[in-house]
Amino acid sequence: MIFRSARFRKPLALFSLILSVALSPAAPPAADEILQSARLNPAGQKMVLDASLDADRIKTPFTITVDGGAVRYTFQDPAQELILKLNDDGPVLSERIGDKTAPVRSARYDERVRNSGLTFEDLTFRFLYWKNPKLLGDEQLVTGPTWKLELQAPRDSQYGAARLWIGKDNGALFKVEGYDKQGRLIREFQVIQVQKLGEQWMLKQMRVGLRDPETKATKRSYMNILGRRE
Repeated sequence: MIFRSARFRKPLALFSLILSVALSPAAPPAADEILQSARLNPAGQKMVLDASLDADRIKTPFTITVDGGAVRYTFQDPAQELILKLNDDGPVLSERIGDKTAPVRSARYDERVRNSGLTFEDLTFRFLYWKNPKLLGDEQLVTGPTWKLELQAPRDSQYGAARLWIGKDNGALFKVEGYDKQGRLIREFQVIQVQKLGEQWMLKQMRVGLRDPETKATKRSYMNILGRRE
């Protein structure tokens, strides 16, 4: 959410292929391929971003550091660093406070980050690694055309299921809806603005909606990428 022939010897065979492509709509890609295109890949990238979480009229500044195949979220007052390592088989989140570093266990997945609508589990983007995604179709968002996927959550998740909207043209993750184990909407993430920093397009602002499944009331917070340090 943060980044991102064969030849024919016979003319008749080539003509038939062109005609069949022109008359038949292109088949959509497999759901697994769409999901994989949206996964973060920090390998080989190095950058430091200034960012903020805005909730309850309070701005909480932090930095995002991408280096060595990991993403680090660094907060102050009190000092805290969340370290996200993106392995082939899924993400691993650790927390560093002082000189102690420990993995974030599933029992803490629903713990909110600095009073925002984001939780520890949300920061890991685990839903991009959930198994057996289902393609529901396509949908036009303000940010562009997207594929819409649905996934069932593993047992250790705070969610029961999630729906993802992934850009057709760029594989960017533009929207997420998280549902509880009773099928009720409890959280929504939506990219509001993107920006170009140097040669890379990335998130500028994301809205996070924390929804009470009983009253349907929604509390909103925002994650902002303010700029890239040189």
